[in-house]
Order: sequence, then structure tokens, then C-alpha cells
Amino acid sequence: MRNYIALLFAILAVGCQTPYHTSYFYFPSKTNLISISSRGFHYQKPDSWVSWSSSVFDDSSNRPGEMLSVRAYEWSPIIHFNTLTNSVRWQDDLPRMDAEIIRRSRLQDIQTSEELTHYNKFTGHGVRKVGKSDNLRFEYILFYPEGEMTGTRIIIILCGSPNNASLREMDEIIHSVYYIPNS
Repeated sequence: MRNYIALLFAILAVGCQTPYHTSYFYFPSKTNLISISSRGFHYQKPDSWVSWSSSVFDDSSNRPGEMLSVRAYEWSPIIHFNTLTNSVRWQDDLPRMDAEIIRRSRLQDIQTSEELTHYNKFTGHGVRKVGKSDNLRFEYILFYPEGEMTGTRIIIILCGSPNNASLREMDEIIHSVYYIPNS
């Protein structure tokens, strides 16, 4: 009996605090969308998503981007909106950022790679890659929109297996985004 109680205590103490959260930790937003205008990006997000006025993929401190993720659901999904520095073209940035994401995520066993010319409502250029990071499924989309969002970069990171509700909310956020330089 004492071993059973010790095992139960160990599972509660360690198992509940694992960083490898899965989809049942996600609670979809039941409220109205919140409009955000920051760093030239304008979008709507549910209140269950957290936004930061910076991104780990910012090119420089004077051109910061936005990062969004779901609170208490750290493994999926994460969205980054970044502006490119004036002298950088998507053709030069894509291979650099692709290598940077692979390095930061320690991505291994890349199973699929797809060139993208469309993503959500945008046309442009990008890539989708799937592999493993720390033995967990890891997918990312690196996309450079054309038109009204030229000069920007969208990075979507999906770790583990996100549920349909979080993916729907992510798609709605991306569909609502637009960019106004110097705003």
C-alpha cells in the first residue's frame, strides 16, 4: 500500500507538470474577438490567445514583430508576424529563416516538405516542413505574403497534435491580419 501511495504521489508531483501538454489543455474562446493594432499589424484574436509585442524571430530591435500563442497550451500553435528589414528580400530570408527554425527547434527526421504559393487568404512564397523535435511531432510554415503584406513574414509553429478548435482559431486570426507600414 505504501508503494502505491508513493507511486501516486510521484505521478501527481511530476506527471501533472510535464511541459508536453496535449490538446485537452486547450479551452476555446467563448467570447468576442479582440482587435489588436501593434507594430503595423492589425488582427483579431480570441481572448484565450496571448499576444506579445515582440517575436523571437525579430530581425532587429527597431523592427519588432508580434507573437501569439494559446495560454497554458504552449505546444501548439504559435504565430509570429514579422516585418523584414528594408534591404532583405524573401528569396534571401527564406533559406536563412528555414535554417534558423530547424536549428532552434532541433528538428530531425523531416518527413515532408512542401513549397507554398498560397496560405490562408494570402498568395506569396513559403515552405511547410514536418519532422520531430525531442521525439514530438513538429510542423512549421514559413510564408512571405505578397500584395498588401509584402515585406512581412508569417511563421506558424505547430508542436505535438493541436486540436481542431485551436487550429480553427489560428486560421481565423491569420485570415483577419493585415499590415500597414509606418502605422
